[in-house]
Amino acid sequence: MPLLAMLGHVMPQPRPYYAENSFSLTFYDIMTACAGDQLNGEIGFYVQLAGKQPARILELGCGTGRVTAALAERGHTICGVDLSAPMLEQARLKLANNVALGKVHFLQADMCDFSLDGRFDLIIAPFYSFSHLLTMEQRRAGLARIAEHMAPDGRAVLHLIKRDTLATTLDVSELTNSRTTIPLPSHQAILTAQSIGHSADHAAQRCDISVKYQLMDNNRRIVAESVEQLTYGWIEADQIAPLLKDTGLHLTRRETGFIEGQHGNEDIWVLAHKDPNA
Repeated sequence: MPLLAMLGHVMPQPRPYYAENSFSLTFYDIMTACAGDQLNGEIGFYVQLAGKQPARILELGCGTGRVTAALAERGHTICGVDLSAPMLEQARLKLANNVALGKVHFLQADMCDFSLDGRFDLIIAPFYSFSHLLTMEQRRAGLARIAEHMAPDGRAVLHLIKRDTLATTLDVSELTNSRTTIPLPSHQAILTAQSIGHSADHAAQRCDISVKYQLMDNNRRIVAESVEQLTYGWIEADQIAPLLKDTGLHLTRRETGFIEGQHGNEDIWVLAHKDPNA
C-alpha cells in the first residue's frame, strides 16, 4: 500500500507479518536498513563465500530483493525464492533490469518444497528466513532442498535467531525499550515500530511476536497504525547433529556475527556436503 494511502488507516485486529498492504511489507526495506548490529557485515560475508569469480547463488527467503540486489551488483547470477507474492512483486520491480538481462530470477515457492535445474555455488537463507520454519519436519525438508541444490564443493549459510533470544517470554515492562523510530522526511512523516508481545512455547520450540506499527505526522499525531504478528522457531543444541546427518550436511563454521573477530547476538551456520568417507 502506498504510504499516503495509509493515512487514517487503522487495523483493529492483528494480522500476519508481510501480508499484502501490511506495514511490515510496505516499510520492509526501510526497517532492515535500520537493523544495525544484526546485519553489520552481512553482504561482505556472503560476497567472501561466493568468491571472486561470478557465482551461481540461490537465495531462500529473498523477500523484496535486498540481498539479491547487492549480490547482483557484484556480478553474480541469483535465483531468489520466496513464498510471499507481494514481496516478490517488489523485488521484481527493484531488479527489473537484472531480470531482463537474465542475471536474476525469482520463484514463488516454499523453501521446503521446490525444484530448480542445476546446482548452486552458494545457497543463503538471510535475515532469519530459515527461522520461520516451525517444525523439525519443515527444517529437515528445507535442508534436504539445500543439499539437493548445492554444488559438490558449494556452501550454504543460514542466518538464524539465537535460541536464547526466542526461548524467553518477555513481559510488557521488558518490551518498552524495543521501540524503533524512523523519520520519513520525504513524506513528512515518522514511522515507529514496537514489540508489544514476545511469548515462548518451549514444548513447540516457537516464539510468537507482536509488533505495533504507527505512522505519525511531524506533530506526532497518529494517522495510521497496525498490529502485526510473526512466529519463529528454534532448534535445540542436541537436535542439530541428527538434523544435519539426516540431510547429508555438516557444519563447517558457526558464528555469532558477520564480522570476523566481533562477538554478536546472531546464530550463523555455514554448511557443506558431508564427506561420505568421513
